[in-house]
Amino acid sequence: EGCSRTPLNTFRYCGYYVDHQTVFHIASSAVNIELQCSSKVSEKPLLVEYGSYNISQPCPPGHFKCSTGLCIQQMQRCDGINDCFDESDELFCVVPEWNCNSSFTIQDNLLACNGVSDCENGKDEQNCTHSIPCTNHTFKCRNNICIRKQNAKCDGTMDCIDGSDESSCNCGSSKSSNPISRIVGGTNTEEGEWPWQVSLHFAGAAYCGASVISKEWLVSAAHCFQGSKLADPRAWRAHLGMQTQGHAKFVSAVRRIIVHEYYNSRNYDYDIALLQLSKPWPDTMSHVIQPVCVPPFSHKVHSGDKCWITGWGQKQETDDEGSAILQKAEVEIIDQTLCHSTYGIITARMFCAGLMSGKRDGCKGDSGGPLSCQSNRDGKWFLTGIVSWGYGCGRPNFPGVYTKASNFAPWIHKYVPSVL
Repeated sequence: EGCSRTPLNTFRYCGYYVDHQTVFHIASSAVNIELQCSSKVSEKPLLVEYGSYNISQPCPPGHFKCSTGLCIQQMQRCDGINDCFDESDELFCVVPEWNCNSSFTIQDNLLACNGVSDCENGKDEQNCTHSIPCTNHTFKCRNNICIRKQNAKCDGTMDCIDGSDESSCNCGSSKSSNPISRIVGGTNTEEGEWPWQVSLHFAGAAYCGASVISKEWLVSAAHCFQGSKLADPRAWRAHLGMQTQGHAKFVSAVRRIIVHEYYNSRNYDYDIALLQLSKPWPDTMSHVIQPVCVPPFSHKVHSGDKCWITGWGQKQETDDEGSAILQKAEVEIIDQTLCHSTYGIITARMFCAGLMSGKRDGCKGDSGGPLSCQSNRDGKWFLTGIVSWGYGCGRPNFPGVYTKASNFAPWIHKYVPSVL
């Protein structure tokens, strides 16, 4: 509102510009900043960070120069955080070569304590439960002590002194822990194979997917609830414990829908929502309904890792209707730089998965459903991604784009404390 009245010599942006990737270069050392927000819908309608720097000077030693000219500390490069505000510090991230026999700071290396022995002497996987200063790559125990082991949550080994890494682990258990066959390019599932999978029905018809994370909470995609009609919880029903559409073991009305306050409908950033059921699912249904594990912020997956997508969406891009039987397909995590070069608008809260050859992908009707990855250690399943968007379905060189669930662990915990 009022966007047409733009004073001279000012920059003005109106609309949904959350986490906008623009740095304004202003020649003067002084600047007036006026912040106005007309939104009364979200809890935190405005989030702004600003600073100043001299663009004529190169970055000091130990710093990285962003594409915008901003300087950040070198250790902030490739840490999964958009420190440059334009994602340039998170692109072309190759794991640095390092000598396994020399002394090195293992704390900040991405290969350290990731569950894979990269050194013949196993040095990169030693001392992984020692207390160290907290970073974006450490696991934080409930007593606020941090350890190097990145994926410590629910791996069957007690790593925290207070045992908090193995608490709240009644999740991620499947009737079929090792799917044998490999949506678009998918195959039929067995009953109880994906017990956290939910079908969300709007006005009586299957519309989106979701995942069970507790007795009364589901996780889905924000774009499923865009618009006043879709945002009304009274029109939705959640179908749990279902393999074939129309044969759910448990159906519940939805009490409330919480769309992330920074959701951007233009580029699907922050594409995540929580749904609270009107009634919790009963324990007698636990053989077909189970929560998936919510990964903590430090949880990491790597390009090439194999994961699974599930849903009742279209089997082909040209189909008019979804599948009657829940489909599954194995996909692999795709390198973030390749993902960014494909679409150009990938933020730190998104990642790509699929096959670059096409053939296996989510499609219309799968939105909001899970991309589930299995822990190597004790077979627990984690909600790694949420089906978000993509170019077509199963097209070569255009993989699916998913919301990175681990980035939202603190946000989920705010509403559902029991899951972390």
